[in-house]
Amino acid sequence: MSKSIGAPDIVLKQQYLPMNDIKLKASIPSDTLRKYFQLAPSGPLTLKISEHTVKFVTKGVTTKAIFDLTKYLTSSPDRAETEQVYNLYPLTEVICKFPSVGEIELLINENLIGFRYSFSNNVGSLHHYQRSK
Repeated sequence: MSKSIGAPDIVLKQQYLPMNDIKLKASIPSDTLRKYFQLAPSGPLTLKISEHTVKFVTKGVTTKAIFDLTKYLTSSPDRAETEQVYNLYPLTEVICKFPSVGEIELLINENLIGFRYSFSNNVGSLHHYQRSK
């Protein structure tokens, strides 16, 4: 495969993404995140951010699975006392497309959440979800 003459290299730059004023960052091992989704019951997935914890919560018909992300935070200013909730239901279908090695970066601002991964020279898609009201 050869590069077209005059075609610029594609570079993913944060300034082009609608993730200004990132409030929270986490770097999660991809295999750890995939294991959680494999073991978690099917059902709505939410990300809950409170003053002391950041966690994924899934609720099945009779069970509830929690994955605490707090220890994976790489940047976390003082979080508000009110709990923020993000509905991530489509993520359960997308997570299988993430690589099983490496890190997945979680980016959160006031209204959006994004997931990004890089594997070798590949940069993965960035998926955004609107915050639940």
